[in-house]
Amino acid sequence: EYAVLAPYLKETAAIIYQINQGVKEQNSVSLINALKELNESGTISLDEDNLNSQASQHPNLIPLGFTIMFMMFAISSSVSSIHLEYKDYTWQRLLSSPIHKVYVLLGYFIAYFLLGWLQLGVLLTVLSVFFNMYLGNLILIFLFGSFVIGLVVSLGFMIATLSHTKKQTEIFSAIIIVGTCMLGGVYWPLDIVPDIMKKISMAIPQTWMMSGFGEIMSGTVNHSILLLDTTVLVAFTIVFMIIGLKSIRSY
Repeated sequence: EYAVLAPYLKETAAIIYQINQGVKEQNSVSLINALKELNESGTISLDEDNLNSQASQHPNLIPLGFTIMFMMFAISSSVSSIHLEYKDYTWQRLLSSPIHKVYVLLGYFIAYFLLGWLQLGVLLTVLSVFFNMYLGNLILIFLFGSFVIGLVVSLGFMIATLSHTKKQTEIFSAIIIVGTCMLGGVYWPLDIVPDIMKKISMAIPQTWMMSGFGEIMSGTVNHSILLLDTTVLVAFTIVFMIIGLKSIRSY
């Protein structure tokens, strides 16, 4: 992970090799003494800075992961109220109006999108102010956070439209959210899981959410990685929205 250290290691290895070649005809004590002198020559101190001369951060993403999980539960619970509108015939009246169901879905999407940003904004502010958590570039946080919220809302719509009752929506949401958070690196870093779990995590939206936020909050943004994370989130969002749109019932 410390690429800047590689040249020093290679140089040291080359010096040791040259010393070994120079004293190999002599007894081993000469090599030991030479290595002792090399060892006493000093130590290397590394200070990694980003382009803004701000110390690079290695953020603890677990609090942010739980923030995402709580937001997913809140939005999913809010979207599940669509079944109450089924019961009160509000949904049927909306779909029987001249408005296309795409615009109906878009209206709900915007409402829950704003709700999601309200919750995420408050939680990020708390993490920054009270827990002194470095958030990185706020513009990138806003843009990437918007894609994350869009995906969460589309997932909630998909679950709600595929379910037949509000209770089913709540149960399916709990199973899906908790399960995907476990596989997506929300509860623990993916570095500690087996390789097979890492491969499975590539199909989990939370994996790309955590990757994108981690890249932004590290202080040194690799834009190619961030673009990949964003592209995957947009793809998930489109798929979930299409499934939700096709699953809308008018009864």
